[in-house]
Amino acid sequence: MTGRGETSGHTRRLRGGDLTTLMRTGYHQTMEYVQARLEQLGFDDVRPAHMAIFQHLGAEGARIGELAERAKLTNQSVGYLVDYLEEHGYVERRPDPTNRRATLVRFTERGWDEADACAKILDQLDEELMNRMGTERLEQLHALLAEATAALQASRQAL
Repeated sequence: MTGRGETSGHTRRLRGGDLTTLMRTGYHQTMEYVQARLEQLGFDDVRPAHMAIFQHLGAEGARIGELAERAKLTNQSVGYLVDYLEEHGYVERRPDPTNRRATLVRFTERGWDEADACAKILDQLDEELMNRMGTERLEQLHALLAEATAALQASRQAL
């Protein structure tokens, strides 16, 4: 057991570049990059938390429950995010044509504009990373992360 003031093995591992820490840090760095660029383009009212909605909302729209399941969030959290995005003109709620009791969340024109801007920003980020790291290394990183994600999913399913 580690006493107060001493660094535990767990803390040393996390500070030393543990895989999960690197992945989380990379995600946060990406979100900060995207956020800064979106602000420059006039989407200064969108926050990283809203990406959970934009990422999982397709052309056909989705119900709150579907968005919550895809984003791994509660219905209440997704409802809160959708309320904000609706108030700021990015999404709208419409009756679901397949179920009169249900409501679909759909992009507005402003929402599509933000989604398109975000896609272009991510393309620019890919290009910047290719220039800094090289195409082959970036492709290798992508493949390794996809493989690690699949391995983690298989491990979780085995539990």
